[in-house]
Amino acid sequence: MKKSVLLCLILFALLAADAQQNTLWYTQPARRFEEALPLGNGRMGAMVYGGVQEERIALNEQTLWAGRPLKANTGTDHKPHLEAVRKALFAEDYRAADSLVRRLQGAFTESYAPLGDLHISMNVPGTVEAYKRSLDLENAMAQTRFAADGTTYSREVFVSFPQQVIVIRLKATGKNKINCRLHFAGLLPAKTWTQNGQLAYRGHAPIHAEPSYRGDMPNAVVYDSVNAMRFLALLKITRTDGKIEEKPDALQLSEATDAIIVISLATSFNGYNKNPGTEGKNEWLQAGNNLKRASGLPFIQLWQSHTADYRRYFNRLKIDLGDHEKEKLETTERLRRFSAGEKDNSLIALYYQYARYLLISCSRPGGIPANRPHRCPPVPERFANPRRILEMWRDRPRPATQGRAVHFHQRSNPISRRAYQSKPERSKTILPLPRHDRAP
Repeated sequence: MKKSVLLCLILFALLAADAQQNTLWYTQPARRFEEALPLGNGRMGAMVYGGVQEERIALNEQTLWAGRPLKANTGTDHKPHLEAVRKALFAEDYRAADSLVRRLQGAFTESYAPLGDLHISMNVPGTVEAYKRSLDLENAMAQTRFAADGTTYSREVFVSFPQQVIVIRLKATGKNKINCRLHFAGLLPAKTWTQNGQLAYRGHAPIHAEPSYRGDMPNAVVYDSVNAMRFLALLKITRTDGKIEEKPDALQLSEATDAIIVISLATSFNGYNKNPGTEGKNEWLQAGNNLKRASGLPFIQLWQSHTADYRRYFNRLKIDLGDHEKEKLETTERLRRFSAGEKDNSLIALYYQYARYLLISCSRPGGIPANRPHRCPPVPERFANPRRILEMWRDRPRPATQGRAVHFHQRSNPISRRAYQSKPERSKTILPLPRHDRAP
């Protein structure tokens, strides 16, 4: 009996060791936005760069858009033009179809805006060794880990759907401690200050932002502090064994070995037909309440509620195509070899799971549907689809390339973004799409 149990345990361990590893990992920090690691809970997004001396986390909130309410019917009567487009397509006259389909488009509905960046300015002495940053798809968590001068440093970041906050954990093991400065910065008009142990960052989106593919022009980005969408980010170090000092525009953390940081984001969005400036919601109330609830919870509870919620979607499907020996290679090296024609079925499985991860992270019931991005999370260039499905992550006020403005296009586009997704999570993550389409 004991031998049978032992054999079963050994077999289970061997199978587990040879299972698909759903992790993207790299041996250097991100140098640009597309290389950062994306996190999200359907409402809030974060892009983690993984810097050593300067960590940058780009922040987004799904309702932070330029503009103001438009008329319910943003275009003309589309039905008469639809038949002409179909005839051109069936005749394989694609140039004519491209021209005719423009008559189906409504007015420009403005674009998604970046909220800002959190910067964690570290003081890390010595030469950096054993650097690794990773994105764990099974737990929706980004980690940065490295050693320097006899000390191992780590940062863990996740975006909690149950608590509606971004959680960061800083740790240092060894002879040195964590000494860092936390501050906000961004491209939109905003002010930052500290009060009651919190760091606040408040501003507003443009009232109009021209897509940059229309060329240079005066007043391409227009601001109106009265009528534009307001936003607010609140940050608090909820637990630490170090010292916290309030600066005019930053929080200083010193002599710490462990610290938990919680960030709450909110906007004044109050519906498609309400002026976000004069009729907007109280962003202080939403951000403050979420921060207060999460601040009272220990890290383990924040982590467990986050993973339990996320795994309800991600764990509905598993895929294993073999080639696990390739998982010992850095993701960038695997992509290089794959592009050169080398077989790597495990990378294909990882890519498929990454696509599922992105959709779960950017689209949840109650939110807005996923659509086309201006800038995109890091995926190989030869794989096209996930570069085009999401509006959660963005770093510039103006759309940069033609056809990539982050706003809603013909209604077939968002649906096609989900076509390759598995049925289990699509049944939930697609819910915002019909909800959006039913709006007048």
